[in-house]
Amino acid sequence: MFLFACVLIYGQRKITVLDLETHLPIKDVTVRVDSALVRRTNYVGQVEIPLSFRYITFTHMNYSKERLAFVELTDTMYMLARRYQLGEVVVMGINPDLKKSMQRAHDNMRNQPIMKGLEFDFGRLLDRRWRRDRKHYRQAQELLREWDLTP
Repeated sequence: MFLFACVLIYGQRKITVLDLETHLPIKDVTVRVDSALVRRTNYVGQVEIPLSFRYITFTHMNYSKERLAFVELTDTMYMLARRYQLGEVVVMGINPDLKKSMQRAHDNMRNQPIMKGLEFDFGRLLDRRWRRDRKHYRQAQELLREWDLTP
């Protein structure tokens, strides 16, 4: 009750700024309210701001800049460290000559004759389960043939 009364008298609201990964308070975050009022967070990551405003901006050299509207702000603000963000990304196209040579190599592979016929799998030769399953499969085929022949 006393806290609510103090907020009404001073017209201030406390915001805590924390690191998103560690949930530890961030000291010296610059907080701009409507591009006019500038404050900094203390050692526990808290800052007092007015009760009403349009936009608020949080900046720190090790964290990404955040700009929020009044309706988006909660009592705790989490900031993302810059080390988890990519800088500028440059996407370059493929060399047309390289693309043509890759297409020719692909076409050559597709035109190669496929060898059919004798196959040998050394792993299956040593695999007892495969031999057992093959034996069971043959027995099941013979049993089904017998059932088909019975009237």
